Amino acid sequence: GKAIIIGLVVGVGGIFGFRYWESSKLLAGESASANYEHLLVVSQAGASEEVTAAADALINNQPETPDAKMAALLSAKLAVEDSDYATAKQRLQWIRDQKDPRKLGSIAKIRLSQVLLAEGKAEEAWNSFSSLAADTKTLFPEQHGDILLAQGNHDAAREQYQIALEKAAEFGIDT
Repeated sequence: GKAIIIGLVVGVGGIFGFRYWESSKLLAGESASANYEHLLVVSQAGASEEVTAAADALINNQPETPDAKMAALLSAKLAVEDSDYATAKQRLQWIRDQKDPRKLGSIAKIRLSQVLLAEGKAEEAWNSFSSLAADTKTLFPEQHGDILLAQGNHDAAREQYQIALEKAAEFGIDT
């Protein structure tokens, strides 16, 4: 009798515990999504201090959510527009360092290489770009060419730009 009662209590407790955990994760995701939507509205209004504060709150309070990573991308973009490369690099490196199932880490590496190029740091830009997977690097021949050009490798840069033009033509983009 006691074993059956204990088994039932543990089983029912486990079910309720799992449901509580599941609902709390759902609420956290919904909260992050709502905070990110607020961030988008604020960014469209052009209030950069508010955007930074909202992004910081999302990144610090819910760093494991995709919304936090998207907030960091948006914050980095706005920082570049304000020529605040240090903040942009910080945001992009934070994304890059996260475990990211949605491949935002690759986007962060590409954008980080662009920021580093804007600062005139061709070797650091190459390090960021070269850390991409080989199949991902082939998707960005123009960026590859920009880095090679900044390093003074004009022939290799020309090859990458030619590849970029061919890819653009494949998609019907006039250059």
